[in-house]
Amino acid sequence: MPHLKRFFLASLLAVAILAGSLPASAEEVFITNRPFQGPVNGTGADTYVGAAALAKALGVNLVRVQGSWVAGSASVPAGTPAGSVVFAGKVLPSRGGPGGAPLVHLKSAAEALGYVVRVNPQMRTIDVNRAVAKVVPRAPRPSQAQASAPAGPILLNKGRPGQKVNIEANLVPGRVNVVDFYADWCAPCRELAPRLEALAAKNGMVVLKVDIAQWDSPVAEQFNLRSIPYLMIYDKSGKKIAEGQGAMEYLHKL
Repeated sequence: MPHLKRFFLASLLAVAILAGSLPASAEEVFITNRPFQGPVNGTGADTYVGAAALAKALGVNLVRVQGSWVAGSASVPAGTPAGSVVFAGKVLPSRGGPGGAPLVHLKSAAEALGYVVRVNPQMRTIDVNRAVAKVVPRAPRPSQAQASAPAGPILLNKGRPGQKVNIEANLVPGRVNVVDFYADWCAPCRELAPRLEALAAKNGMVVLKVDIAQWDSPVAEQFNLRSIPYLMIYDKSGKKIAEGQGAMEYLHKL
């Protein structure tokens, strides 16, 4: 079955799952869905990254002010020791890095600039994304009978193929949600669709479909897609638990 083989190869190439503690390399830290290009030290919530590279990734400049490294604001709190790292007026935990350049505590620095940091142990990644208010209304909470009944696929960008979507705002509460990125011209996507929908119906899951339309579409760039079909899985509480090859492994266990 050549199409099925291409599907599995595409899914395997869609995400890199690296062994070892988190993170082992800079590629395991993602800033707005893009690999972080800078030094990384530490693991999990205690991760430190290059201050200059992080500032650049978050769209601000890192400059020297009164002997300190400052980003997001030119103000330096009174009494700040020389050599400190200050993001948005806050003195942050920091340490020395390669060539004397400072490393800054990732979570503290990102949150100072309005970003949210999440550690994903299943994917062995640290994801940094802007904290924004959800503008797409959340679907009404279904009754217990509705929550237990299988649901058909829901097209998130219906009538707007290729446009950006707010996945978390459209998750069906109390259900495992499988997000399927696809395109009409993708043969492996067409082959996967009925099998995925049958599996979802059998296990009481919801399939949310996203039509990317083309590779340079807004939604393809939003999620940095390089291969389709591409799957994401959210548990009943709305937490993303797997994507790419990890999502395929989750479904295979069913």
